[in-house]
Amino acid sequence: MLERIKALCKHSRITITELERKAGLGRSTIRFWDDHPPAVDKVAKVARYFDVSVDYLIGNTDNPQSHKNVGDAMYDFIRSLELLSRATSEVQEHLEPLLNYSIEEKD
Repeated sequence: MLERIKALCKHSRITITELERKAGLGRSTIRFWDDHPPAVDKVAKVARYFDVSVDYLIGNTDNPQSHKNVGDAMYDFIRSLELLSRATSEVQEHLEPLLNYSIEEKD
């Protein structure tokens, strides 16, 4: 898990110390995980910071976005529709072909 976190930090161009601060963890918390099992809530904070799943961090999956369950997907869809309904008619006209293409590709 520590290697994944290091890789995510490198990709995001932050240090582990910065991650700990930004994720609301104590100093040296993540380094401590090398020898001691972490608390789930602390791992969840790191996952939330990087927008990846806890399963990805702990190595259960190679898909960083596997946390998107049906509830999350439905929320995202409804939120997108709300935003689209507020868009100007010109923007809606430009987005309609893109949305149709996206739906067709899923089938």
